[in-house]
Amino acid sequence: MSTTAGTTSSSPTTVLVPLKLNAFALTPGTCASTNKYYIAPITQPNYTFLRLHDNLIVPDILDHVDLHQVSPASLNPRLTDLGTGQTHQNRLGVYVHWTLPPVYRAGSAAAPTSSGTSDPDHTDRKLSQGYPSSSAAAPSFGAATDYGTPDFRPVPNRWLIIRHINATSIAPTGAKIPEFQSWVIESDRLRNINDADLQDADLEVDVSPSTNPILFDPSNGTVVEGQAEAFIGKCTPSASWTESAASAGDHINLNVMTSSNPLFADYQPHNSNVFSFVDNFSYTTSTGATAYLTKATCDYQVIGWHANGDQDPFTTDPRVAAPPQANRLKDCQMALKNGDSASANAWLNSNAATRVLCHSTMYDVAYNASSVPNIIKADTAGQLLQQTQSIAVGVSPLDALMAYCRAHETVDSAGLATLEQDLLRIQTLLMSGESDDVDALQAAADESYEQAFGRTDGGTVWSFHQESHPSTVPTASQMTAIKTLNANQKIYDNAAREAASKRWELFANWWLWELTGSLGRESELTNNINGAKASLSDLSTNQQPQQGTGDRFYQRKDPTVLFGNIQAGFENDFNDATKVRLQDQVVVPPSGALVSGWSSLQTTLNTIIPKLPTVLQLSAQALALEFYQLRTDSKITSATPPQVLPWFHDEDVRSESRGRDRWQGTQPWMPLFIEYEAVYYHIPFSKWKLREAPLLSNWGASVLHYGFDDDVSKGSKVDDRSIAGRVILEPQAAATLSNTLQQIFQNTNESDLENIYGMPRLEQANLLNNLSQIEFASSGMQNLTSDLLTLQQGGQHVKPTIRLTNSAPIAVQAATTAASAIGFTTTLMQAMDTQTTMTPYGDSVAMDTDAPPMKLVTHGQLMFTKLNVIDKFGQAISAINPAPLNYGAPVPTISPCLSDTYFPGTIGDVDPAAASARANCIISQGNNKSCPFINLPPGINQPARLNAKFVTNVSGSWTASSEWENPIWGWLVVNYAEQGLQFFLADGTFYREVRFGGSTGTETTAKWLPYDPPSTLPSTLQLDFLIQKLSSTAYLSSFVDMILRSTESTQVAAPDSYAAFSSAIIGKPLALVNIGYSLELAGSENKNWSTVNPQGPDLHLLQPDGTPFPPKAAGGYTFPVKIGDADRTFDGLIGYFNSAQLTQGGATTSPTPSGQSDLDLSTIYTYYPSTTTPSPSGDPRIHISATANNFPLFTPYYQPAGKAGDPIVDQATNMQVFGAIMDPFLPVHAYSVILPNKTIKLPDWTVQEALKKINAFWRIGPMLVAADVPSTYDPTRALDTNSVALEVVSPGSGSSVPDPTTVDPKVALPLPAPVAAADGADAIYRYLQPYVVPSVDPTTGANLGDRTEYNIFGISGDAAAKGDAAQARLPDGPYTAIEGYTQIVRKAEAATA
Repeated sequence: MSTTAGTTSSSPTTVLVPLKLNAFALTPGTCASTNKYYIAPITQPNYTFLRLHDNLIVPDILDHVDLHQVSPASLNPRLTDLGTGQTHQNRLGVYVHWTLPPVYRAGSAAAPTSSGTSDPDHTDRKLSQGYPSSSAAAPSFGAATDYGTPDFRPVPNRWLIIRHINATSIAPTGAKIPEFQSWVIESDRLRNINDADLQDADLEVDVSPSTNPILFDPSNGTVVEGQAEAFIGKCTPSASWTESAASAGDHINLNVMTSSNPLFADYQPHNSNVFSFVDNFSYTTSTGATAYLTKATCDYQVIGWHANGDQDPFTTDPRVAAPPQANRLKDCQMALKNGDSASANAWLNSNAATRVLCHSTMYDVAYNASSVPNIIKADTAGQLLQQTQSIAVGVSPLDALMAYCRAHETVDSAGLATLEQDLLRIQTLLMSGESDDVDALQAAADESYEQAFGRTDGGTVWSFHQESHPSTVPTASQMTAIKTLNANQKIYDNAAREAASKRWELFANWWLWELTGSLGRESELTNNINGAKASLSDLSTNQQPQQGTGDRFYQRKDPTVLFGNIQAGFENDFNDATKVRLQDQVVVPPSGALVSGWSSLQTTLNTIIPKLPTVLQLSAQALALEFYQLRTDSKITSATPPQVLPWFHDEDVRSESRGRDRWQGTQPWMPLFIEYEAVYYHIPFSKWKLREAPLLSNWGASVLHYGFDDDVSKGSKVDDRSIAGRVILEPQAAATLSNTLQQIFQNTNESDLENIYGMPRLEQANLLNNLSQIEFASSGMQNLTSDLLTLQQGGQHVKPTIRLTNSAPIAVQAATTAASAIGFTTTLMQAMDTQTTMTPYGDSVAMDTDAPPMKLVTHGQLMFTKLNVIDKFGQAISAINPAPLNYGAPVPTISPCLSDTYFPGTIGDVDPAAASARANCIISQGNNKSCPFINLPPGINQPARLNAKFVTNVSGSWTASSEWENPIWGWLVVNYAEQGLQFFLADGTFYREVRFGGSTGTETTAKWLPYDPPSTLPSTLQLDFLIQKLSSTAYLSSFVDMILRSTESTQVAAPDSYAAFSSAIIGKPLALVNIGYSLELAGSENKNWSTVNPQGPDLHLLQPDGTPFPPKAAGGYTFPVKIGDADRTFDGLIGYFNSAQLTQGGATTSPTPSGQSDLDLSTIYTYYPSTTTPSPSGDPRIHISATANNFPLFTPYYQPAGKAGDPIVDQATNMQVFGAIMDPFLPVHAYSVILPNKTIKLPDWTVQEALKKINAFWRIGPMLVAADVPSTYDPTRALDTNSVALEVVSPGSGSSVPDPTTVDPKVALPLPAPVAAADGADAIYRYLQPYVVPSVDPTTGANLGDRTEYNIFGISGDAAAKGDAAQARLPDGPYTAIEGYTQIVRKAEAATA
């Protein structure tokens, strides 16, 4: 039977922040050899290695957890002194840990402004968000101001722990232990190894290792050496604790990153007596000896606060105005639970002084030294990890999850079979798609491939600020300014990237105790940056251009490892706004005596509550009474408003069926990080081939990927490397995905979800339910690439600089002095800036191979040899048995579920399900179930990008087209009536036609007819060369066949706006453009940082002088790139020509000399080759395919900072140029596998401007008609060369002139209305009659000869209406033979709509 709590009221001056409390019972039984989990020995950061001595300096002061021999308990150093064999009784008991909420985990930093400095208003914003006054402090020690350092809020530094013991549960029976005991933890208390009270302490559980920020004076000679002697945390019985006594000791400003240890806040062995408490149930016997309970059931409450109110996140510095509390809650990622009471609303709108009080509880924790809890989640997880395929590898958590689902879909009953399909389907929603047909799903799958790559800033680009029409052309001075601005911006961006690299090299050289002449280069880079920055400032101010983001550089991410059947290490709602309460919402008991077993609570409170800050005492008292009120046997399930049950006492309906403050005999399992070891086998690049195969994850579309033609285990030179890493598991991977889906479902139109995406409400519920049934955690293998580059990432190590709040890095004098003999100065130290995280190998990593250790490009396979998951209490499970190996025994490993990207394929491409199938691995496999190797396809191990630009030939040089420049050099339209091709200029002006017929099989019309030539004749050289080629019957036939087949293949509708143009009647025109591609590196080629094996790589990305290799050159990498894809109807490429100076796979140095074709028109690369074998003679088509190995080849280049010349021009000269035939409404895609797919699309304005002029017409006649046409030319019926609309506007008047096609006479041609235009409603035919017209010089009046002009005539509808068009007969005579052109045009009102 449930009950309702009583009521109380009080002024709400305290925000009560709930924390999740976890309790772990450590007993000898937890180390039993039969367990499927392990208890990890205590492994803590060893700050002894923060030294400036070569025999002590290490890249990471935290070793891996060693699980080789940890059971039984007598062999585990965490529980047993291995020297004496005695049990550490003080370590047995209950470990209580509280999880800090998000408010204390988020750092605040200012992004650099456009001027290169940090935001000067940043400190005021921080103060108004509740950061302490120290967050606005001026830099110390003369450092420059820099607000880019993340500033974390101080954490609560006082914690009151109250323990209630059920007296009837204890053993030994009759032990004299109080019903209530309490302690106060000073989290920020600084201790020294020489302190008297630490001489008998257990340094692994009584304190936590830490750095000593008090020594952070860079001029202090002991700033480095003294770090090994520092500890923090002190636990004192509350009866003997006072704040005044505590204040007499040393304290540090404590936040989650004070110790620079990312595990510090959550890994209990690293935060004992800081954010955790070890209750060993010690008590004093009647003889004065210390004894320990062997059995007890108890309840815990933890209350935390800030000893200094200035550090409280709800305290506002007096220098800024205090915001409303509602704003402060948002800034602190909090929300008021049930905040609809009058007092709550009043508080939300006020800015009254408020303090934070954190609180958490855990009831019914049962400890028994001779047994283990009833439910041990780690044991279940360990069993599942070893017995099932619980590990998946993908490019992202979602990709790995789908691989996991696919591997289990035939054996799992939880809906995994449909979950993968559902996840694939909603990719269009996740990628912001607008359709759910197969094309859109394929496009979304292609786009999701980008998730495999990390992004790097590509710099800034500037564009002309267009206030009117998109095709507005800037003035000559504006053009020059924009081009100069972009050139200088490119110089600046290149210099800034190179400067960051050189800063790290300074650190690397300091680390290796050597100097390589970087000082002069650093000075040069600084000059480049400053000069470019000044030019940028001047140009951007004077021209006021638009600023945009440059194309990003990309680098392939390390694989993501996903663990199925493993819950997240944090609560599902951890990332939600923390549900806080006010003081009057606390559930306190009615007045009266407390029940038996809790009766001494008030006496305990009377002793400890007065020791808290006065402003917090009432709230602390109320929380302690609530601790009693919500005990297990009270069965309270609701409260009388304004009271409300605290978060974590409520059930989390998304995953829990019990209150989360009930232990219920369940040992917690909170996975926190993984540690792995693996062997990487480098497979020669020559063995990797680009292949295409349809993949399920891409909805059946052929996907380009690297694979092997032969058995890779044969003939490969052994080149292997052992690597290791530690990565923190991403919290709530499943919950994050579920929340994302819920938001998508809520924000997407319900009818669209049902009708377009096939996701009605029932399917949505099923998908979310299927996700809720899966427990998984994931993380990226962040150390893999750095190891292959002979670098070590992410470890804690000594650094030569210190970075304090609001300060630029400050050189440590001791570090400078130590390296002064090799040229280091304070200035040079500070030039390292923040580039001190990654450390070079040096001689710290042994090499067990003679092969070059540094890999510029990853192309190999990886096999795990160790894979451990460790939770916050040091429980560990292992996918691979960690027991020591017998000599000669095979190395144990696992076969994870692999996504398409990482599956190595099978030998001979046999179906993987076939019994004869064998995974194509570097070590041959014995059956079709074994595939321990993760295939790592080629990927450049530094940021790079595939550039794609429309280019034009400007004065003999290829130049990238600006946004105001039209890159199109021609249009073509199929003339179905005459089986020919009509060509138009870039602006849509008709040029000429090539069609079948005549004595040679083809004929080419005169230029411009039936129109007059343009007043200014443009260059048509490239069109002329193409038309000349098309004069060949075989060439023209092949060309037309290619276009017709591409039209049938794509069947992609043009956008709705296209219907407004007359060319829509006869089909889409195709654009002729030049596209340049290049492969660019963001920095110079990496180098080997191992001093044990310093040899360079077998293959390089750049030549020794920094220039690119020729394709296929010995010693260099060459990468093929596929342009376009016929299988993807969203791709617009029809075919392409190589540049005239481009050998297959070679670089385009420059356009051809004047008067010659820029393109090699003899060959067309296309996806629509001849359908006959062999191809007909004269067919220029070559089928683009991976099988034919005819993709263009690219080698990377790099633009170093300070290189002479225009960097924009330099970029263009490194491009390979292709003449492309493309659909103007679709992008062209380039697929490289080594980088994300690259798209390029014509600017809309270039298409729209041309379509206003492009129209279809064909010759007609000689034809007999019953009515003659006028015999003389009529200027009022002149053919308008600038419009295909049927209305003509009088110049300057703005009024319409009658449409000449509506005025008699009309031509009686037997033509019905065009059927392609809604029964002719929006389009008609008109007839163009040629006349010979004398041409007279307007100045002299001299006769210049005759010219041909055309009159426009309408077509009489009577002829078609009487059936003349349907029957082979002529109307009554007399007859006239006419010959001219018939043209399709759209009605004026439709054309201008």
